[in-house]
Amino acid sequence: SVVNKLQTFLNVQPFIDFNKKLRYDPVKKSFCRIDTGCLGVHIGRDYPPMDDNSKRYLDNYFADHNT
Repeated sequence: SVVNKLQTFLNVQPFIDFNKKLRYDPVKKSFCRIDTGCLGVHIGRDYPPMDDNSKRYLDNYFADHNT
């Protein structure tokens, strides 16, 4: 998984094998914990598109944190 590759690259200790912790649920369109299952009904819900003004505001607000 991408997370496993990232942990290896960063030499994260202890290494956690996320292939043994998470599985993808195509119905929910989300990753779920193997031991407890998926979260509630709000995960994977479709939302209407964000309006342009809100997107622009959020882009500007988080710009310094994302560069």
